[in-house]
Amino acid sequence: LREQTESDIALVLTPEQNAQWAAPQPTQKLMFQFRDMKWEDVLNWFASQQDLTLVMDRTPGGTFTYSDTRSYSPGEGIDLLNSVLMTRGFTLVRREKMLVVMELSANIPLELLPRVPLEQLDERGRFEIVSVLFPLDGRPVDAVLQEVKPYLSSYGRAIPLARGGHDHR
Repeated sequence: LREQTESDIALVLTPEQNAQWAAPQPTQKLMFQFRDMKWEDVLNWFASQQDLTLVMDRTPGGTFTYSDTRSYSPGEGIDLLNSVLMTRGFTLVRREKMLVVMELSANIPLELLPRVPLEQLDERGRFEIVSVLFPLDGRPVDAVLQEVKPYLSSYGRAIPLARGGHDHR
């Protein structure tokens, strides 16, 4: 329905208007005003606000109550939700245009986590779970593992990979 509507709109706009219509819109700020709302409804609302496809098998039980006057960017919103969801054994994972609700376990499949370049890691939230690959630049694998492990959450893993004669994580 959305595609048909956008196609119909494109037919009546001038080339300049079509260019403006297609241009990325400024990031929408979100306000969180929830009182005893079911998690399924909260997550559906958030996904629709960000034009993301929500994928979930289960959600935490109970409700979500949160209210403040601050405006949140999409990344800050995911981080806020994750900070509460993690206390209930769940997390949101953002992959391209999908928002996946996952139950937390020690064996989260790495292939389901978005791989984030090291230089973009600071664009992710404190409570987002991602995969990062970085070169060891000749440093011993065991020494790097010992340095990295204290920074991992209880769900984090440091896995050395051999590729092209160089060790990576």
